[in-house]
Amino acid sequence: PTPLAAHKNQWIDHVATAAQGHRAYNVGKNVHLLDQAGQPVGAPRPTPSSPGGLAFSPNGKRLAVSHYNGVTLWWTNAKESAPVKLAWKGSHLPVLWHPDGKIVITSMQEGALHGWQLADGKEMQMQGYATKIRSLGFTARGRYLATGGADRVICWPFFGGGPWGKTPLTLGGGDARLVTQVAPHPKDEMIAAGYDDGMMILAPLDGRMEMLLHPPVGEHSGVVGMAWNAAGDCLFAAHENGMLSMFTLDSVSRAVKSGF
Repeated sequence: PTPLAAHKNQWIDHVATAAQGHRAYNVGKNVHLLDQAGQPVGAPRPTPSSPGGLAFSPNGKRLAVSHYNGVTLWWTNAKESAPVKLAWKGSHLPVLWHPDGKIVITSMQEGALHGWQLADGKEMQMQGYATKIRSLGFTARGRYLATGGADRVICWPFFGGGPWGKTPLTLGGGDARLVTQVAPHPKDEMIAAGYDDGMMILAPLDGRMEMLLHPPVGEHSGVVGMAWNAAGDCLFAAHENGMLSMFTLDSVSRAVKSGF
């Protein structure tokens, strides 16, 4: 490992990386931005409260920082340092950009989502979750936003005018277990999901039956992290009890086309 920064006797809470090379992290209420060489870009960016999440825009030119009562957007270019404030009352946790860079979404403390359409400031609020949404992600082409926090994978449509007034697509579950993690496939229209009892599924978005990747394990085995590799042929999952699972697939696309 290569140390990039050190703050003696202080915690680094959140980190984020951009494909273009920038990194960001926070120490308390200050967000630090590093360039491709690991050097600081300007002074630390102050936030109103400790950040709930950090995320770079798809093109790496902006950094979104969620915090109490909203989100602050910073330019990664030190010369364009004036932030943009997106306000909404409440505690904002993870923050996510739409793949086209035009929408910012946050998960909130009270089990809801809030979003902003940057071009016109139009807002969206998606409620009704059983618990806090700790995992969310857009599908490969940005058509759906997949979320945990309920007994099914909730997928909000972001096509045909966006999610306003639309009913979400639901996948898997329905038997009292909660979805704790979601991981949309990086290339194909399907989602891997993990539950609070360790069960994992792979669900296509075209209505076909879900594939069981791992059966329920029981108490203290909940899935707490999921990630695909860039090629989309290897899925990793981390469990509450310390177990790490790895699934390798010869051809995910072939499996989907053949209905598993």
